[in-house]
Amino acid sequence: ELVGYYVITYEDGPFVELPLKWGINLVEWDAEARPTQATMAWRGQDLAGETIRIYWVEWVNPTPELAIAKVLFRSAWLKGGSDPILIALSGLAPTRADLAFWKTRGEDRRPTERLGRVSPTGKRLDLAGGTLDGKRYVAPGGITFEVDSFIRSGKRTVGTDSPPSSVSNLIYDNNWCWRTTDKSELTIRLPEPKQLSGVSVTGVYRIEQRAKDFDPVPVDYEVEASPDGRTWQQVGARSGHVAELEGEQFHPLGLPETKDIRIRVRRPEGSQTRTTGLAHVALYEHDDDQ
Repeated sequence: ELVGYYVITYEDGPFVELPLKWGINLVEWDAEARPTQATMAWRGQDLAGETIRIYWVEWVNPTPELAIAKVLFRSAWLKGGSDPILIALSGLAPTRADLAFWKTRGEDRRPTERLGRVSPTGKRLDLAGGTLDGKRYVAPGGITFEVDSFIRSGKRTVGTDSPPSSVSNLIYDNNWCWRTTDKSELTIRLPEPKQLSGVSVTGVYRIEQRAKDFDPVPVDYEVEASPDGRTWQQVGARSGHVAELEGEQFHPLGLPETKDIRIRVRRPEGSQTRTTGLAHVALYEHDDDQ
């Protein structure tokens, strides 16, 4: 179960992250289970006389020649997830063996801007309560969401089995999703051109396995908007977007009126997962009160 992250930001801008996973590098302090990739730092008793333990986890800096500007400690962007607790943080000089091992991991640094989410502007449209017909969802008022493919089975990120992967899952702000394989396309059609401030996109959440290690499910996507359904312009894109780390991504549309929106998704090259997709897509209209 993914609990949170250490996000290490370098002085020159990019960052790397260390995921915190239950049973892998942390557990509850009164748990009988022992994490497989952490070391016990302290053991004692609480006021009730129960044994409690605190564990430490090590991260080796893959680029020690670069200065670290800050370390962000945070929960994952998950519905109903747990919150980690940090007691202490210290730094050590890595050995040559440490550096040799870590460089074989191919750790990748990403732009810090990915962490600074753009807050949605305007009022989110309520698209719930529509009808689903295969690959097509029709919201009240006639706005349609249609995908060209999807995987028919899926599981919730947190908890037990969920409804199958479906385009209708994009409407509801939960951990369910629309999954596809290598690439696919979502098209959103409005009955008439409408003044929209933007569209928000959240990538698919990983399938968690409690006390087992698991990989994120990154997604590459591009967002295009059209004022008439014929001419298109790109309004946003992300490469390797990870929902639990980066959260909802808002993209202003920048058009006087919008008729159609399409989102092309791809499984990133080198991804360790077989699928990709999206968990949530929301439309925002201009709000006169803002």
